[in-house]
Amino acid sequence: KAQFKILHEVDGRKAKQGNFDDPVVEEIALKLREQAYIVKVPLKWHCFQTLIQKAALNRCGVLNMSLCKVFGHKLGMSDEEVVSAIKFFHILNSMLYYPDSGADDIVFANIHCLIDVITE
Repeated sequence: KAQFKILHEVDGRKAKQGNFDDPVVEEIALKLREQAYIVKVPLKWHCFQTLIQKAALNRCGVLNMSLCKVFGHKLGMSDEEVVSAIKFFHILNSMLYYPDSGADDIVFANIHCLIDVITE
């Protein structure tokens, strides 16, 4: 059996509340903030993501690619740019798209809806 050594036990309730009376928890929070990064996204891509995620709420989180392209065209995006934006958001795990599968016309634009369906 593998042996695991606890480095430091953290009370997650305190961390969630931002209560850092423990210097080790404060140090962990500081390190996490230092490692955070900002991803720059073109404004129309951000608008596109918001638009299709709202539209997907009424469709169990799923849209077909042709509808995504319609929304993209309304924002001045080409078909290629729509696909690039969807792939980008897939990399960021904010939506799922698998172009090399049998589901290449399906965009899981709202992952939370998908998780809800799977867990039911």
